[in-house]
This record gives sequence, structure tokens and C-alpha cells, in this order.
Amino acid sequence: FKKKILFIILILLAAGCSNKSPQSEKAFISYMNILQEKGEFLQFLGHKGNDGKITEFAPYFVDSAKKIEFQIIETKEDKDRSVITILIKSPDLGYYDSLPNDPEIDFEKRVNSKIALMKEALKQKDLKFQEKTISVYMIYKDEQWILDSIDKNKEFIDIINHKIFS
Repeated sequence: FKKKILFIILILLAAGCSNKSPQSEKAFISYMNILQEKGEFLQFLGHKGNDGKITEFAPYFVDSAKKIEFQIIETKEDKDRSVITILIKSPDLGYYDSLPNDPEIDFEKRVNSKIALMKEALKQKDLKFQEKTISVYMIYKDEQWILDSIDKNKEFIDIINHKIFS
């Protein structure tokens, strides 16, 4: 009986230690969890701390980030580079953005109008979503996995930024 218990414990330990997920994938999942819980994005870029300016500029960002869903399809990691293919579903706040991007309108007034519009959009019962399969490019730098260049990850940035920067 003791041998059976010991055998079961060893099997459970072996199963627990056999998690061979690539480190870049683990970092990506951690970053996405922080994004969804707190609305913080800067850790993707290797920065520590919170995104006070983003959440101050676009307070709806946290509520929108909580609605993001993602599923990792595949991860290809080679030395200091990684490509993570994900299926991501995010609120399509651009669908609700009817404000013209008119440079003649005072910036602060335009921002406040956009904030109000996006906060209301998130309350819609039939909230529109965008869903895509995309690649996220990561690089190992300064002993951590972070997003590779913004240009390489434009599609990912666009889908998670919820029209804050456009």
C-alpha cells in the first residue's frame, strides 16, 4: 500500500515537473494576466511599475482589458527570439468611435469626448468584439522576455489598445 502511494506521488511530481512551456510563452501569459487584472501594458516592454498615464488618459482601458480573451495556438522559441501565435478576442471600441479626428478641435476636449464615448460603448449589452489569429513577436533582452519592436507587433498593439492611441 505504501508503495502505491509513493508511486502515485512520484507520478504527480513528474507530471508537475514536465511543464515544458517555453519561457517566452510563460512571460506572455503573465503579462496578459497583469493587463487583464490591472490594465497595465508597460511590462510587455520591460518596464516595471504601473501605467498611470495610460489609465489616467483612458480610464476605460482597464474595463476594456478585462474583457480580452486569448488562447495560445503555438509558440516557436529559438534562443532569444520567439513567435507566439494566439487567437485573441477584444472589444472593438473602434466600432463605436464616431468622433472625427479633427486637428481643429481642442486636444483635451477631443480626448474627454473620446473617453466618454468609449466608457459608454463598454456598457453596451451587445458589445462588439474583434477576433483574430495573430503572431506576437518577443525577444529575450536584459534577462527577460519582452515584446520585440512595436512595428513587428503592430497588430497585437492595435487589438489590445482599444483605440486609445488612434
